[in-house]
Amino acid sequence: MKLATTRVIYSAARWLVCTLQSWRISIRLRRTEMFRRVPNYCAIVLVILESGCAPKDRSMPVAYIKDGYAMYGVKPDTWDYGEVKECQIASRSTQRPDERGDLLLCGAATMTAWGMSWLRPDFKSQIYQNARTFAVTFRSAGHSSRFHDTRWWCQRRPESINCD
Repeated sequence: MKLATTRVIYSAARWLVCTLQSWRISIRLRRTEMFRRVPNYCAIVLVILESGCAPKDRSMPVAYIKDGYAMYGVKPDTWDYGEVKECQIASRSTQRPDERGDLLLCGAATMTAWGMSWLRPDFKSQIYQNARTFAVTFRSAGHSSRFHDTRWWCQRRPESINCD
């Protein structure tokens, strides 16, 4: 009787160990399968966020001015086809646009003059006067850091501006 009980206990224990091992293997496989899919899910989420956060493509005034605006006043600069400039949307900067609406500020001189417009309101008026309207395409949500507001690298095309 003792031998039969020992065999039953032994076979039950063996069954339990085998079941637990197969269960652990099954869990491990599920985990690795899940982790294999995680990069795909992250990529999908990033694409959705990236496309959802980008500004809408629209026709808007674009300002790009020459350096030396403090001495000579605000004058439009040339922007050749294919040339790339760093740009910023006025509503996403520290100085908000007025009732004349939003505009794209391109070039370091333009962004600096816009930032000084609280001190010199005539700069803001002159920037608005010198802005030209273009079809602007935003292909990303822009680039930002703790040191500056969201900015894009924009390339001039014959009838439009493409911003990455």
